Amino acid sequence: MQNNAELPTGNFWPVPVLFIVSAMGVSLVVLICAVLASGVLLGRARLAAAAFALFLVSSLLVRDFGDLWLGIGWIALFGGFLLAPDKSRSPALYAGVALLAFHLLAIPGSLFWGNGNWESTAAVVLWMAPSLMLLVAGTEAAFAWLVPAWLIHAGLILYAGPTSWSTAAGVLVNSESGSGLSHNPNLAGGFLALGIIYVMTTRYRWLVVPLLPALLFTGSRWALIVTAAVVFLMVVLRAIPSKPLGAAIMVCVITVLAAAMFSPLGYRVATYDSFAAVVHRVNGDVQARMAVPHIPSLLPHGVAEHPGLHNVPLRIAVENGILAAILWLGLTGWALWPRKGVKTEASQPNPWPAHNNAAMDASERSERFGASWWMLLALVLLSLLDYYTWMGHLGGFWWLLVGIRLRGRSYKPALSPDDRPRLARATPAAPPKDPPR
Repeated sequence: MQNNAELPTGNFWPVPVLFIVSAMGVSLVVLICAVLASGVLLGRARLAAAAFALFLVSSLLVRDFGDLWLGIGWIALFGGFLLAPDKSRSPALYAGVALLAFHLLAIPGSLFWGNGNWESTAAVVLWMAPSLMLLVAGTEAAFAWLVPAWLIHAGLILYAGPTSWSTAAGVLVNSESGSGLSHNPNLAGGFLALGIIYVMTTRYRWLVVPLLPALLFTGSRWALIVTAAVVFLMVVLRAIPSKPLGAAIMVCVITVLAAAMFSPLGYRVATYDSFAAVVHRVNGDVQARMAVPHIPSLLPHGVAEHPGLHNVPLRIAVENGILAAILWLGLTGWALWPRKGVKTEASQPNPWPAHNNAAMDASERSERFGASWWMLLALVLLSLLDYYTWMGHLGGFWWLLVGIRLRGRSYKPALSPDDRPRLARATPAAPPKDPPR
C-alpha cells in the first residue's frame, strides 16, 4: 500500500522558526529588563560583583569546552566587566597581558618544536583569556555572593559522603565521589578551602561549621593540609577568633567518631582508608605530581598531556617557557607582599580617642592583610601540588585575587560589619576632664 503521508509543503515551515525567533526575542527583552531592574535595586557595583561570582561558579561547573556553563560564565563575566564602576590600568594589567602572550606563543610553539597539541593549547588560551577582566575590574565583594554556592557545595558533599559508600563482597565501593558542584574531589576541596578562609574573615564565621566537615568528605588531603595550615596561622596572628573554628573542629571529630561507631566501614566513609596508609602514600603521590615530561626551557611547547605537572609554576615553565613561570611567580609574590595593594588606615587621620588606639591597632593589623591576602596565600599553597588553581576551573580566583591586591582595592569583606562602633562600645570611655577653675 502506498503511504499517502507527505512532508509539509507551502509556507508552513517558517511558522516554528518564527515562533522560536519570537520566543528568543521576548526572552532577551525580559532578560534585559531584569538586568536593568537589578541594576536599579542593587546598584552597578553590587550587580557587577554578583556577575563575577556567577562566572566563578560557572567555571567550577564546566565539564568540557562544549558545556553550557562555559557560555553562561562568559556572559556573566562580560556583563560584570561592563557594569563595574571601577576599572584600573595598573602595571599588573600589562604583566597579565604578557603572561597570556606567552600562552598564545605556545600555540605555534606546539607545532614547531612541541608535541603538536595545538588544538588543546588554543582551547586553554581561549578558556583563560577572558579572566583578564577580573584583573582589571574584579572586586572583593564578589566573594560575598559566593557564600550560598559554598554552602550548597558543602551540603551536596555532606550528603554524598555517607550515602555513596557500600560494601560488595567485603570490598568498599564508592559509587559517587564527594565532589559537590564540581566533577573532581581535589577541585571540590580547593573550592571549599577558599570558602572556609573567606567565611572566617566575616561576621558570619559560624558558617564554617558545615564547610569543614565537607572538606573532610572530599578526601582531598592537600586541600585539608593547606586549610589547616592557613587557618592555624590566622589564629596565631589573631586575624580570626578561635571559637567558630573550635566548633567546626568538634563537628569534624564527632562526624568521624560517629562514622567509626555506627558504620562497619569506620572512618573510611570519609574516603580515608587509614591514617598510616595515607602517610605511606604521600611520598609516592608527591613524586608523581611533580614528574615532568621534559626539562623546561625558554621555548613554549604547548599543553603537555602528562599525569604529572601538578605544580603550577613547573607546569607553566614546561608548557609556556621559563619566562612565563618567572612572570607568574613575580606577579603572585608582588600581590602577596603585605604592604602592596592594601589601603590601610595608618595613612588616614584617626578620629578616635587615644584610649582606643590599642584596640584599633589590632584591627588595622588584620586589615593590612585582609581576606584577599589569606585567600591568595591558600591558593598559592594549593598550587604547589594541584594545577586546577591555574586552569579554568579555579583560575579565575587567581586573576581576581591578584587584581584586588595589586590595584589597591582591598577592603573589609562585604559580610563583615565595621568594627569601629563595636570597639568603641567595648572600650570604656575616658574619664571627663576637670572644668577649668
